[in-house]
Amino acid sequence: RMTVYREERDRLEKAFLHEVAEIRQSHRELQRDEQAKKLYALSQSCFEQAAKATQSWIEKVAATPVKRSPSFLFSLSWRNANNQAGFSL
Repeated sequence: RMTVYREERDRLEKAFLHEVAEIRQSHRELQRDEQAKKLYALSQSCFEQAAKATQSWIEKVAATPVKRSPSFLFSLSWRNANNQAGFSL
């Protein structure tokens, strides 16, 4: 069901990378610590945007029917990994 959000995710990631490049280019004259502050603020913004997008994608994926169920062994493997991580669905 990755196709439900793949293009949007790729555009968002590309935008993040573009913003980093812009900041690095446009703030080249700043001291390293000032440049780091700008990049830190951008990083915070990216995490906030990613969290919102992820929630939207989770909802879209949950609303999309599964076309083909995974094999028993695949499901068992993921169930074990989820249990080890303390993650429940």
